Amino acid sequence: MPLKNYKTVKVIQDYPLSRVEIVEWHGKKYILKSVLKIWDAQIKRQDYLAKHCQKSLIPRIHRIQTIKDRKYFLMDFIQSDNQRISDETYIKTLSAFHAQTTKVKSKIFPVYDFSAFKHELSKINKLLPTKLRKLLKTEVKGLEDVFRLQTSVVHGDWVRAQLMGNKGKNWIIDFEMAFYGPSILDHAHFFLGQKTISQSALSLLGVDKQTFNKARIVEVLRKIGWFIWFMENKFTTYKFGPEIKEYIATLERLLKSRS
Repeated sequence: MPLKNYKTVKVIQDYPLSRVEIVEWHGKKYILKSVLKIWDAQIKRQDYLAKHCQKSLIPRIHRIQTIKDRKYFLMDFIQSDNQRISDETYIKTLSAFHAQTTKVKSKIFPVYDFSAFKHELSKINKLLPTKLRKLLKTEVKGLEDVFRLQTSVVHGDWVRAQLMGNKGKNWIIDFEMAFYGPSILDHAHFFLGQKTISQSALSLLGVDKQTFNKARIVEVLRKIGWFIWFMENKFTTYKFGPEIKEYIATLERLLKSRS
């Protein structure tokens, strides 16, 4: 293990791809996470962002060690106070993060632009029902508008569990899916399951409803593309059937609401 004389306080997650636990070392609590070596880019991304984002709170990484086929990294322990965080806070916190990362060009963040989107779409189409594929075809050109918006580092999996409130401060965690692309995709992911979005939220985001719905369509397709990429690289034998089915249903809902 990456350090001696530590005590496991609690195992938070234990999957083949990653293990997360709270540990105590020298009288202080930390988070110890391990991932397969092929996923070590997430460690580099978090380390980079924690050092370069002075206005956003991101857990610092203190130690990194490789043991056989796994990477272990020790980071700050953040204790959530379990207080409800408003949608407004989610939007403002991540928008501030985006503002600090608009000029990041590090190779540790893969680029997701319109060309990458169209490349993925050719594979995604094979999974879609014929009627849905035809409906999407009429929308593709208009979706390029999303890629003309602000670009930055995108968290890539922006859900409520990724923001931890503690004593009035908010910490952003988990950057394994981070990339460089349209900032709006994070917010699109956050509101993906909602049929409507308030005008106040749209005002905070600085976009109109039509543009935001385009971003949600792009985000659904990006997620399906991620599942395909994951399977193509044989990171797992799992086929993501239920997940893909759920995203296709969301895509159908979004497209039909525009027709």
